[in-house]
Amino acid sequence: MPKKLKPLTDYHKIRRLLKNEFENGPVVDVIGIVHKDGAREGFRITEDERLWTFILDLVCWRIGAGPLRNRELRMTQEVTEKKMGQLLRAIKGDTVIRVKARVVEESIVGSPHAALVKIVGPDESDVELNVRLAELLQPVTFDDDEFGTFVFDRIPGLSWNGTRRRKSKSIQLCLNASKIPQARKALECIRLLWKDLKQWDQRFQAFAAEKLLKLKNDSWYDHDVNEWPIDITSRQFASRMTLECVAVKPNGSVDFLYDDGELFLGQVIQVTGNLKKGPTKACIRGPRYSNGVRKIDIYC
Repeated sequence: MPKKLKPLTDYHKIRRLLKNEFENGPVVDVIGIVHKDGAREGFRITEDERLWTFILDLVCWRIGAGPLRNRELRMTQEVTEKKMGQLLRAIKGDTVIRVKARVVEESIVGSPHAALVKIVGPDESDVELNVRLAELLQPVTFDDDEFGTFVFDRIPGLSWNGTRRRKSKSIQLCLNASKIPQARKALECIRLLWKDLKQWDQRFQAFAAEKLLKLKNDSWYDHDVNEWPIDITSRQFASRMTLECVAVKPNGSVDFLYDDGELFLGQVIQVTGNLKKGPTKACIRGPRYSNGVRKIDIYC
């Protein structure tokens, strides 16, 4: 078994290492269930931007007539922009698909990876995979007397999602846990937060203003009527933030995610902390988030 690498920030280094692993592997027949969000595009490969990384994740799969694997398998292929568009339109999430690929089940990054060779197409011939897909499509929920129904979202990140009204606005609640007992433990953290949500919200807003105001005034200008850059104050910064989502882990870790009020041209502001220490970190996380989960920090 190859030695696992520590997390790497150099995408191209990871790509080169995986490519070396794939080179001598045989091309095998793989059938599996496509990630619910379908295929997606990754990084541009070359400096002249002619090649892109096509990414296809299978959440449940098998090689040939082998046993069913319930570990996610990531497949990649270097393609042109035109080919990328064709593939993205052709592959739908939550479907069973057959492909040809070179698979490394224990890759250098510690999880199954594959070099995609060819997409054969949709395939409904595998009874076990069809049953597994039907199971995945069934909604899984639990109810709470105070906060209502939470629905399990297996991707991304395994979470239970609900909503709660605050004045005239609906706040998304995200319990980052895989099992109901852990989700209920996380819910107790939200219950404590909700009792004094106004104070928690103001505290997290003030922290974000403290940490991100300089970045805002130095690099993300507001303009007056004559298009001259103008600085804003901490109070003005905080006043433009609107709470959109509260995400909590069973250990008490908390993320407040905010609409930025165009402070950063539509980015999501994420403030992380816990019930004991309060806010500890603030970042802008990109133009969209899903269930409180984003993997790439833009500024921290």
